Amino acid sequence: MNVLLVEDDAPSAAVVRRALHFSGVRAHLDLVYDGVEAVEFLYAIGSYKWRASDARIDAVIIDLDIPRLSGLELMGVLRLHPATRRIPLVVLASSAEDERIADSERFSPDGIVRKPVAWMDLVKVLRTAWGSQRRGREPLPGRIPGSAAGSTRGSPEL
Repeated sequence: MNVLLVEDDAPSAAVVRRALHFSGVRAHLDLVYDGVEAVEFLYAIGSYKWRASDARIDAVIIDLDIPRLSGLELMGVLRLHPATRRIPLVVLASSAEDERIADSERFSPDGIVRKPVAWMDLVKVLRTAWGSQRRGREPLPGRIPGSAAGSTRGSPEL
């Protein structure tokens, strides 16, 4: 399983990494620190143009509170683009982010894990998300917050 973690907080990223390691889930974890870097990584553009554009990602774990492109905006970009709309998305959020968690529902996340991360909760959510991808689940496309309905503002040009 290839997982992309979008998290700017080093201790939270370390907990996710340890949770995956000790869970028995065989996963390769890539870490990026903000929404723009995640887009570049996933679409093999910018500083990640060296990466194979067809490299498989099985799940993306997104902290809602990331810089440059928020977690909600990133989810909108990923759900709008044909190359990424089927990738399972798992939301990481603190207990104080109830309103933003509710906002994330419009992008049909495959799971929500609250911080501090309980590793078994994360493992269960990832296994469920990966299973839904293997069954060909088609997530509902969302829209980028603050944009007109159907707008692809912020989507990378491929």
